Amino acid sequence: MKTWLKFLLIPIITMWVLELVVALIVGGVFGYASDTFLGLTSSFIIYFFGGVVVYMLAPESNKIMYSMIFSVIYIGIGLYFGIITDGNVVDLMGERVVQEFFIFPEIVKAAGILIAVYGAHQNENDESNKETA
Repeated sequence: MKTWLKFLLIPIITMWVLELVVALIVGGVFGYASDTFLGLTSSFIIYFFGGVVVYMLAPESNKIMYSMIFSVIYIGIGLYFGIITDGNVVDLMGERVVQEFFIFPEIVKAAGILIAVYGAHQNENDESNKETA
């Protein structure tokens, strides 16, 4: 039970905390938006790291299947909420700020997490092949 709880919660918390920290640094300090090259690169790196965490914390019985299912569901939920909501509207210092859904950042995030899961699986296979050889 503890393994499943760690597998389901730690990757999500890790990605959310990293997104917050990077948003404060990239957006607050450097003034870059999330849809610029630096913002997309940081999103890819965050979700790549999250994908590795997902794979490493997956239950031992079939790590690739569980981590891919987790990744696809996580990506699907993000796309679903992005499509069904109208956007987040906030009044910030007298200005109306609308956060809208853009598909390209979601594709970058999906690529990051899926490539990381597949890469971690291939790395584990290579390591096990070296040990047996």
